[in-house]
Amino acid sequence: MTDAPRPFAHRLLPYEGADGLLAGAVPFLRAGLADGDRVLAVTSLATRVLLGDELDTGAVEFLDPAEWYAHPARTLAATLADADVAAQRGGRLRLLAEPAWTRRGAAEVREWQRTEAIVNAAFDRTGAAIMCPYPVRSTPAGVIADARRTHPETVRGDRAVANPGYVEPRVYNAACDRDPLPPPPASAETLQIARPDLYWIRAYIADWARQTARLPEEPLQRLLVAITEIMTNAQAHGAPPITLRMWTARDAFVCEVADRGRWPERSWYGFVPPPPGVPGQLGLWAVRLLCSRVDIRTGDGGTTVRLAVDTPGVRADAL
Repeated sequence: MTDAPRPFAHRLLPYEGADGLLAGAVPFLRAGLADGDRVLAVTSLATRVLLGDELDTGAVEFLDPAEWYAHPARTLAATLADADVAAQRGGRLRLLAEPAWTRRGAAEVREWQRTEAIVNAAFDRTGAAIMCPYPVRSTPAGVIADARRTHPETVRGDRAVANPGYVEPRVYNAACDRDPLPPPPASAETLQIARPDLYWIRAYIADWARQTARLPEEPLQRLLVAITEIMTNAQAHGAPPITLRMWTARDAFVCEVADRGRWPERSWYGFVPPPPGVPGQLGLWAVRLLCSRVDIRTGDGGTTVRLAVDTPGVRADAL
């Protein structure tokens, strides 16, 4: 006889002041330590000090929020791998993740909000437990409202209750995609492609990126791998003509592919990683790992895929 699999939990902790934070976070972490979970905490130094006054944090792995929240897809991939390993060993990953919303542009905030929703689909198989503290006094009201849509449960004291504002991740994801992309600048390099030749297209992008955008070699090579996948999809699922555009914006290099077809929805357009051990299905998920930012809009009017890679020392946003 085997133990029943643990249910996945993703909980919002809206709190006011240190007492409110500790009232929800401390029981959550204590339960994980008592059960022998792998316990991770992505918190500010101030929160770490508060937690250290209330429980033995020697078995808690503390992570730097600046590094952990650097890239949504890569963070999701790494944490999901940790959760899968814990589940395979008969245990559980327990994560206290304190979101960092300051100094983020609107587009980057939306991308992390979308990730909060995608977590519910990606981690469901793992039985992990995740709690996200949101300080209500310093977090914008709109961000708190969206958090109620992306977390199935809300914590009140030491209790978790069903969140009536919760929205299924697929529905939330579709709502994010209803916002149109900003138009490309008039100065964008534009090329109409009738019959795609991937070798020639990659050479053309590489030459323009090196000479005009001064894009370093490492991000350029990542972009070229990503653009191969996008062009392949445009040939397979799109409709001619295919339009390639390139430009620089906010110290990032942007490459856009547009066609007249409507792409089919597969694996959430790359937002949800494929299950482990399923080779050949990386596709758009791999594109999201390779690029700093990926935006996809598809509908009856056609499909646009916009890829951005950061230049050193900055982040792509509002592209």
